[in-house]
Amino acid sequence: MAERDKLLNSYSDAWTPEGVAYYAFTDSREANVAPVYRFCSGAAHFYTMNATERNKLISNFSNVWTYEGVAFYAYPKEFQPVGTHAVYRFWSGTLNTHFYTTSPTERDKLISDYGWTYESWLGMPLCCC
Repeated sequence: MAERDKLLNSYSDAWTPEGVAYYAFTDSREANVAPVYRFCSGAAHFYTMNATERNKLISNFSNVWTYEGVAFYAYPKEFQPVGTHAVYRFWSGTLNTHFYTTSPTERDKLISDYGWTYESWLGMPLCCC
C-alpha cells in the first residue's frame, strides 16, 4: 500500500487509480501457492512465477533488471481454484514495458487492436482471487 500511496501522492499526473485488480497472498501458508518474483528496471516492474526465468534474468540481465525478491504468492495454473482469475502478461517492444491484466476481454483487445505481445501463461502462470 505504501507504493500505491506514493504513486498517487507523488505522481498523480501520470497514474490514475483503477481500483483493486486482484488479491494475492503475502505468505506461503495457503496450500498450493507459489512465489511470484519481482524485478525492477527504472519505473517498470516485471513479475514471474517461473524460477528458470527468474534465474536467467538474475544471471544474464542484472544490468537491466534488479531482482527485488518475492513480491507475493499466488496459485500456479495447475492449482488454480474455481472462482479465481488468471493474470495475463504482455510485452510491448514499442513501449519497452510489460502489462498485466486479469480481464480476458482486455487481453483479447490488447492482442487484436494494440499489438501487444501476449506472453500467455509462459513464465507467469499466476492465478489470483
